[in-house]
Amino acid sequence: MASFLGIFTMRNLLVLSLALNLSLVLRVVYEGGKDGGPHGFSVEEQRGPSMADMGFGKEAQATQRTRLSVSSSSDQDVMEKVINLDHGDPTMYENYWQQMGGRTTVVIPGWQSMSYFSDVKNPCWFLEPEFAKQIVRLHNVVGNAATDGRQIVVGTGSSQLFLAALYALAPEDGSEPISVVSAAPYYSVTKNLFTCWQIKAKSNASVMKPHSFAWLKCEDDHVEDCESFLRGYKILTRGGRHFGVGPKYVRISMLDRDNNFNLFVKRLSTIQS
Repeated sequence: MASFLGIFTMRNLLVLSLALNLSLVLRVVYEGGKDGGPHGFSVEEQRGPSMADMGFGKEAQATQRTRLSVSSSSDQDVMEKVINLDHGDPTMYENYWQQMGGRTTVVIPGWQSMSYFSDVKNPCWFLEPEFAKQIVRLHNVVGNAATDGRQIVVGTGSSQLFLAALYALAPEDGSEPISVVSAAPYYSVTKNLFTCWQIKAKSNASVMKPHSFAWLKCEDDHVEDCESFLRGYKILTRGGRHFGVGPKYVRISMLDRDNNFNLFVKRLSTIQS
């Protein structure tokens, strides 16, 4: 050991150490380059698989394709959706009442409506007394109907309500059907129903101009039945023959939700183009 230290000075040992370290670094760089690592130094990164190796790249591409496919499918589903503007279902007010939130919430106890007979003293025995009370109160506040000495007629639609009122007011032993004057186009459709109740639709009073419905005319000479023509585009309307006019006319409800009406306008524009 003494002879060894005598031959190599401290300077020689330092140079030898630097040479060994440099050769080791060059070896690591060379072998890393052969393995194809990024910049030859990502030893730690190479222990785990890359995103592409794990399939994340393919999944990302598949997700993108799926989103595009879903978007295309959604647009196609919208165009295939049936737009029902045949009847005057007042869903246009739905958004307003949703914005009212809890202020319009009605709580009914589970025991309250167990019986068929909600109010045995009322001719309309299945009508909840409190509900009837609130209906009268509402009309009194709005001021759009006389409520004193009046009965509430219950039905699921204008036709049912109208027939119920006529039936209640019509004499039981009349010698001939009673005559009814109604404003078109509200009750012209009930002309056929009147026959079942022995009621004669005498005439139409066109004094009132309704804003709940719109009239559409197919002016194309090749279209004879506008209702059938629009049905081919999944648009349901009510034909003019129900209202005493020609089949080139249809009645369209203006009471539907905004998104359905906007879809109707969009689809109608594609038909025209």
